[in-house]
Amino acid sequence: MTGKIPDNIGDLKSLAFLDVSNNLFSSSLPTGFGKLGSLKNISLAGNNFSGSIPDSISGLVSVQSLDMSRNSFSGSLPVSLTRLNNLMYLNLSSNGFTKRLPKGFELISGLQVLDLHGNMFEGHLDGEFFLLTNASHVDFSLNVLVSSSPEKLLPGISESVKYLNLSHNQLTGSLISGGELRLFTNLKVLDLSYNQLSGDLPGFDFAYDLQVLRLSNNKFSGFIPNDLLKGDSLLLTELDLSANNLSGPISMIMSTNLRVLDLSSNGLVGELPLVTGSCTVLDLSNNQFEGNLTRIAKWGNINYLDLSQNRLTGSFPE
Repeated sequence: MTGKIPDNIGDLKSLAFLDVSNNLFSSSLPTGFGKLGSLKNISLAGNNFSGSIPDSISGLVSVQSLDMSRNSFSGSLPVSLTRLNNLMYLNLSSNGFTKRLPKGFELISGLQVLDLHGNMFEGHLDGEFFLLTNASHVDFSLNVLVSSSPEKLLPGISESVKYLNLSHNQLTGSLISGGELRLFTNLKVLDLSYNQLSGDLPGFDFAYDLQVLRLSNNKFSGFIPNDLLKGDSLLLTELDLSANNLSGPISMIMSTNLRVLDLSSNGLVGELPLVTGSCTVLDLSNNQFEGNLTRIAKWGNINYLDLSQNRLTGSFPE
């Protein structure tokens, strides 16, 4: 379908469900849109809507799910968005929104999913939001956000947050200074890749529920902590530390949970690890590993293996 939402849509006072996703609608939202006080579920995703979100959106007092992703909306977000007190799901991803995020999303007590990835939001991460939110899924990736302070990524993260994606921003600082170790205790998925984070890596032995950790394309240095590769204390199934400045040898990968491990494009040295645990995908390319390939005979679980651009010699064992 094509065209635009008519201005008199606000006359549909009893409308509770509106889904026009994945069509060819365009133009801006009509002012009458905010008069739909009975609407609980709205999806405008996958169209070509443009313009800014009007302040009148605060009139959607019953809305629980609002999906405006994959459009051409622009401008700053109105503060009135944070007054939608029944909101549980908000997806504004893949648009052209700019400027700072309004304060107050943490006051929406029932908000479970906040997805703002793929815009041009700027400014500091809002420490108050991360400390107080009840949301379990937070995705601010692919924006222009910076850390709460030059040295500190965040002052804290609410225990409610299980999925946190801050990748592809301009975050700086360390993960081991100022108490950052305690930030990630309850997370299951943490993606901080494609930022400017630096310093040594923490062991993450405190992050008992962490299953996916992506820290690629940063400026981390030093050795890889043993806790990330050994033992059963972590539930970690995916670890991506590629494209950093990590160094040192990797003697053994003992984790029985780790399935996907990417350590490519670092400065790792020495011989290949003796064992690779339960890994099925292993990328050690573009490092400085040396020696022959006899050790890979014991890597029984590997389905995908990349050892290119190292200093290895010899032939593959039969």
